[in-house]
Amino acid sequence: MKPVKLYEFAISHFCEKARWGLDYLNIAYQPIYLAPGLHLAKLRKMDLPKTSVPILEVPGQFIQGSKAILDWADQQQCTGERPEEKKSLLPEANELVEQCVNIEKRLDEVSGPHLRRYFYSEALVNYPKMVFPLLKKNVSLVEKTLFTLAQPLIRHVMIKSMELGPVKGRISKDKLAVELDWLDALLAKGQPFLCGDQLTRADITAASLYAPLVKPKEYSLSSELRFPPTIAELVQTWQNRPSFKWVSNLYRHYRMS
Repeated sequence: MKPVKLYEFAISHFCEKARWGLDYLNIAYQPIYLAPGLHLAKLRKMDLPKTSVPILEVPGQFIQGSKAILDWADQQQCTGERPEEKKSLLPEANELVEQCVNIEKRLDEVSGPHLRRYFYSEALVNYPKMVFPLLKKNVSLVEKTLFTLAQPLIRHVMIKSMELGPVKGRISKDKLAVELDWLDALLAKGQPFLCGDQLTRADITAASLYAPLVKPKEYSLSSELRFPPTIAELVQTWQNRPSFKWVSNLYRHYRMS
């Protein structure tokens, strides 16, 4: 199979989820980095229902969203040559498949969005110079220049569209604490994986979405991502959580790309 194209933001934890899934299944892809705001022109040409990334371009179609991309990737494994030698992102045990899907759904719909809103409510609202370099990381020189010129407008639009600010930030901070308690409870037995005895899409989703908070060494933005003081203080109090240690361990052993 020729490399497919993955349109993404370098900073996005949902894009990290798509990357990890494709890497784990040994599906070659060409990363195409976009800048928030400026990416809308590209998406209009794709005629897609949403304005979000990641987007995977495969022959004849565009696949939008990390979950849909992992669905497609897993299907390629099942329909390819010698499927008995292929990996899968779902548990081998049928009785664990629903559990895996439900965990991924909660992470995608609750944990990930609240982490994102909490971070940006602090970083983009109060410390925009801290986050701007990562918003335009890896994009072309032309797009980087345009983004720099349009930064005030893009910041305004992102704050409005993502409902950022102190009130929403506090709500997401509290919700994030609940979500981490939930993940800690799932890991209470000290098991290496969330569903059975193999790495699944539930693990990849959890580790990817929490990577910007945990910052494991193997995470691509670990050395560049900086926290505003209030987030840094909170994260310091969370360092000994089972979920934080688990994310770091999963990256250390299973995130080589």
